[in-house]
Amino acid sequence: MAILAPELTRLSCPNGRTTKESITGTANPLSLLRKSTSLKEIKQIQAYSIKTHLHNDLFWITKVINQCTLDPTASSMDHAHHLFDQIPHPDIILFNFMARGYSRTYAPLQAIILFVRVVSLGLVPDNYTFPSLLKACAIAKALEEGKQLHSLSIKHGLNRSPYLYPALINMYTECDDMGSAWFVFDRIEEPCTVTYNAIITGYVRNSRPNDALLMFLEMQSRTLKPTDVTMLSVLSACALLGALDTGKWVHEYIKANGFDQYVKINTTLIDMYSKCGSLDDAVSVFENMGFRDTQTWSAMIMAYAIHGHGHKAISLFENMRGAKVEPDEITLLGLLYACNHAGLVHESLTYLCSMKDKYGISPGIKHYGCVLDALGRAGWLEDAYNFIDEIPIKPTPILWRTLLSACSSHGNLELGRRVLARIFELDQFHGGDYVIFANMCARAGKQKDAIYTRKLMKDRGVVKVPGYSVIEVKNQVHGFFSGDGTRIGHRELYLAVDKLFEELKSVGYEPDVSLVVHSDMNDDQKEVSLRYHSEKLAITFGLLNTAPGETIRVAKNVRTCGDCHSACKLLSLVCDREIFVRDMHRFHHFTKGKCSCGDYCGRDRTVIRNKVVAIRVAESRHQILESMDFGLTETMARILPIVTLAILSMHPSNTGITFWGHEWDKHGTCSESVLNQHDYFATTLSLKNEIDLLQALQGAGIQPNGQKYSLSSIKGAIKGASGYTPGIQCNNDSSGNSQLYQIYLCVDSSASGFIECPVFPNGSCGSSIEFPSF
Repeated sequence: MAILAPELTRLSCPNGRTTKESITGTANPLSLLRKSTSLKEIKQIQAYSIKTHLHNDLFWITKVINQCTLDPTASSMDHAHHLFDQIPHPDIILFNFMARGYSRTYAPLQAIILFVRVVSLGLVPDNYTFPSLLKACAIAKALEEGKQLHSLSIKHGLNRSPYLYPALINMYTECDDMGSAWFVFDRIEEPCTVTYNAIITGYVRNSRPNDALLMFLEMQSRTLKPTDVTMLSVLSACALLGALDTGKWVHEYIKANGFDQYVKINTTLIDMYSKCGSLDDAVSVFENMGFRDTQTWSAMIMAYAIHGHGHKAISLFENMRGAKVEPDEITLLGLLYACNHAGLVHESLTYLCSMKDKYGISPGIKHYGCVLDALGRAGWLEDAYNFIDEIPIKPTPILWRTLLSACSSHGNLELGRRVLARIFELDQFHGGDYVIFANMCARAGKQKDAIYTRKLMKDRGVVKVPGYSVIEVKNQVHGFFSGDGTRIGHRELYLAVDKLFEELKSVGYEPDVSLVVHSDMNDDQKEVSLRYHSEKLAITFGLLNTAPGETIRVAKNVRTCGDCHSACKLLSLVCDREIFVRDMHRFHHFTKGKCSCGDYCGRDRTVIRNKVVAIRVAESRHQILESMDFGLTETMARILPIVTLAILSMHPSNTGITFWGHEWDKHGTCSESVLNQHDYFATTLSLKNEIDLLQALQGAGIQPNGQKYSLSSIKGAIKGASGYTPGIQCNNDSSGNSQLYQIYLCVDSSASGFIECPVFPNGSCGSSIEFPSF
């Protein structure tokens, strides 16, 4: 039975004549046409029009074509095009309908093809023609066709149309030509809110948030009233910058001007706060919303996910289902992202499998990427490799890069080599691929392979994207490129960086120079290179220019390296600051020496001695003086509000005041709030007497005689004597042999007893190591 049959039977055209009145009267097919919601209904009404002799009327056909193009599908546009082709002399209005429809579909360039045809028929475009054509070019990123249309609009004298300016700006920005977009905007004598919205949105889409905010301020200076579209773009600009203070000011502006009534505005506020590192503010916005749609729930789930609160994200998803709100592909992406960063591998696979069957959503490349990353994080690297080959859509380079990063994190060089080959089959011009693999080779001791990879990168003309970090201080955003510390304008900053990182070494920071693969650089030069990474510059700038205890928030354009990850952990501890670093993959929330990512994202070499004491046996030190002169000079004040007791060095020749003064300056001053100089060394001596490490080793037959002993026997001897697992570090002697360098044990903050160490340094020891003689 026809859906509209009852209504159609009441319609008639008594005398068989077609008039406009017969189409638009009280009971007419036009009123039903406006109510139609599908092509099937449109065709039913059209069938009736044939029966009543309306089907050849131009006015009627125009209305049918218009209805087909309002919310177009591929089939409705095919039907509209079929009707258009039957008209011997179509007018420009009909074409405008067709162009509008095509500009809203996945075949936008059909509008350009049809335009060429109608121009050949002698039709003259009007004010409504070019906006739809330019929108089609924007969607297809057809810059050359867009430029030709721009020129044609000038030829027809339509280039000053208020409808054309926003369309031109949008076309150029979507085609990544912000210079031309600004050229158009700058020549508008009296820009309106719509044109400001176009240029602000363009700057945001092209990752130029500072310019977007400047245009918003200029808009306000012209006393133009922003719209909800304006505020959405401004909030997105704040999110890109990680500018929390500016974002909060915009939020107040939104509330003062009534924009908080829009669900989409509140949803974007949640996204902005989460990307600026303030999860509490995002939760507050979410909880105060009276109505929440799918996008709102999805934004909050994603906020929990990127901040590492996987279980909260999953719980919120269950609440969403309880509220009878249907998820979409973004919701499921957030859920998979949450499982990924919570290490819930099995759950992520379960949700992936349920997408199609349970929710009717086909997984996309990003969904598969989340599950792949979860497999990689868990160390299931071969499974991850097979997973990529088995997914039903063609893998992209991004998927393989995700696996390459996992191989790097787990040190699987051979699989990494296979993965790199698969990447190069698809794309040989992404600098990060070469850098990651070269670093993997360097850490594995394959220096020749590392140098070859770097040379290959250079020979192919591939350039690595420079690291860039931004930080907002006192409502002003400051940006830093990696290496900026060498610029004269940043001389004071890099001196502060030098000083700060020398201080960090005293509490365990060890620069991972293996990350710098340059054969012409020695270790000192590599250390300097690491020191001036952009996030280190930004964080140091924040420490210098914010009040003690104030949270540091940094946004970075590329992934944080392992050395910076280690340094950020340590800085959060010794400076007693919360530090948020948002890189291209996720948020890192550093607090009290720990990171929300669980250290997956950094190859950590730093020993973070959070309220512990490290007792070190150096390679050739085995005794400590029983008497010392404690009359040491006062040292420079330090920003280390934690209890970190000195490393205990044992060597019979270290009898001078200079040596012990150095030990106090380097290791002891950070404990001044708990132990003074005398108590510091007295406590250390007491601990040394409690466990004699050298005697423990000799008792197990491990002598300082230049012979090699197994690493497990050394650890077993220390644990047998102390009851606690030690950390062992090695270095190389002049012949390149691995030898015992340091032994770590930990005590509680009051130094009253030993505890299991919460973290250890990177051991860098082989299974068999030398105990050098002295």
